[in-house]
Amino acid sequence: MTKIRNFEDVNKVLHDFVPPSNHVAYNLKNMRALMDALGNPQDTYKTVHVAGTSGKTSTSYYIASLLKAAGKKVGLTVSPHLDEVNERVQINLTPLPEAEFCEELTEFLSILNKLSIKPSYFELLIAFAYWEFARQKVDYAVVEVGLGGLLDGTNIITNPQKVCVITDIGYDHVQKLGRTLPEITAQKAGIIQAQNAVIMHEQNEAVMQAVAKTVQAKHAQLIMVDKNEHLAFVSMPYFQRRNWQLAFAVYQYIASRDGLNNLDEAAIHASMRTIIPGRMEVVQLGASTLIMDGAHNEQKMRAFVASFGRAYPGKKAAILLSLKEDKEYQSVLPLLLPICSQLIITTFDIVQDLPVKSIKPSILAEAAQDLGFKNVLNHPVSVNIDGQTDDNSHYSPAQKDLTFGTGGVDDAEDAEIILHEYGHAIQDDQVPGFGASDEGGAMGEGFGDFLAASFFSDVKPKEMKPTLGNWDATFYSGDEPPNLRRLDSNKKYPKDLDPQGEVHNNGEIWSACLWELRAALGRKTTEQLVIAHHFLLSRNAGFEDGANALITADKNLNKGVNEKVIRDVFVRRGIFANPKRKNLRAGTPFEDVPVKKNQNESWSKRSSAGG
Repeated sequence: MTKIRNFEDVNKVLHDFVPPSNHVAYNLKNMRALMDALGNPQDTYKTVHVAGTSGKTSTSYYIASLLKAAGKKVGLTVSPHLDEVNERVQINLTPLPEAEFCEELTEFLSILNKLSIKPSYFELLIAFAYWEFARQKVDYAVVEVGLGGLLDGTNIITNPQKVCVITDIGYDHVQKLGRTLPEITAQKAGIIQAQNAVIMHEQNEAVMQAVAKTVQAKHAQLIMVDKNEHLAFVSMPYFQRRNWQLAFAVYQYIASRDGLNNLDEAAIHASMRTIIPGRMEVVQLGASTLIMDGAHNEQKMRAFVASFGRAYPGKKAAILLSLKEDKEYQSVLPLLLPICSQLIITTFDIVQDLPVKSIKPSILAEAAQDLGFKNVLNHPVSVNIDGQTDDNSHYSPAQKDLTFGTGGVDDAEDAEIILHEYGHAIQDDQVPGFGASDEGGAMGEGFGDFLAASFFSDVKPKEMKPTLGNWDATFYSGDEPPNLRRLDSNKKYPKDLDPQGEVHNNGEIWSACLWELRAALGRKTTEQLVIAHHFLLSRNAGFEDGANALITADKNLNKGVNEKVIRDVFVRRGIFANPKRKNLRAGTPFEDVPVKKNQNESWSKRSSAGG
């Protein structure tokens, strides 16, 4: 077979193993045959098998962290992956490096190709993880269940030393697992094999009775987490304390059974700081805080909202939300209302273990508005990432989509280029057909530049703040720093209008005005005014119309307290007449500057001459 060289190759190969729909066989027939053919590597090392509804991934990471701290070599497999597929095969909490992952998967697939077994995407990656852990000679493997437990592809471990972990159980995947807690719990407890140790927190009576029934049938040992244990938790999300405490109980059992070292306080606290992707993961972007969490059912969302309230008491946040098609959004949305200042609804259509689509934004938006959410935004924009081969990008008002070029440095690799083009989509949504005039086209380009530069200004060095497209511009710019355009030019209207009417060049006049306003009024006020004033414009608006609309927007939002500042900026730039020079505009030349009509049907990052 063709050698796999990178993750792009991996994803192409694995795509052939994705079942065509969600209606696939849910049984272990394939996995048993496959693992038998591979020699059952999953039974050659000690394993910890983690099932449950909420907290599986987090608990798995914490267990792996504690075992690693004891000096053991630990394999970890979790699903689905968030960034790259190698998250499903980790050694000591580090995903296999790309080159090694590709080399090992190539060899694994060469073995698979000799068999008459066609596993699914999930089955293949679980089998690969089990096989790779044996090759890596791990001491322990921590295995997160994919779906349910009893019939899950991970459930082919027969080693009696397997430790079973049951996290909190609630309602999820009810179409496959059952619609009652006893039915769902029976599926989760299906991972319990003969003589296994089973460790869990005390849960409600229906859950405990179903687990006890399986434990008794399998002659297993049920161990409850000591709920009276008091530990000094370091900084961690509140809901993770329960998951970590369960993980620590698992470690204590294994340490006692296998003679592992007792961990000191420093090692224990270090394990509490384990970074778990997508579980109230906090990222600082300049002065802004971004929190990413994969909560998608009622139980998980309750935990997230409670933890958010403890970490940020009294605060509300702008929330970007999308939910999978089969998720019961009616029970999730109300939980977000108390902490939401603005709800932005987006969409996705991805393929991992199965093809997955999101609930239509219009459905979520309608439900959110019925519940009392304000400021609900639900206008997704389609994107063609490698839509053309030259170094150019554009938004198409007709198709309502963005296209990014691949020439030089891929445009979609530069976040400011993405935001610039998205600015056109915003403006077109606010004023359909905006930019029909020459000056309107320039205003569109200037707004896109301003949006991108303003958004990223807080995380850029001082000398780069009034520039944009720095990464993209490394391919063609000789400026220092490299940039696509600047927002701090001395251009004035109308003397510095481009003789050919090139909208990007003329857009630097408009973006310079907005950048001056940002310096005078601050980011938040200026961005609010800029977005609000678009609603006051017609598709044929020009520079002076835009300046007057900003003044009107300030009257609407701020009772006009910033009118003088706004007027001064546009007088300096020549867009408003200078009262000291009678009817002349600042910078007016003796002869009018001719402006050539721009014939482009779509807004673009730069002129075709720029690539």
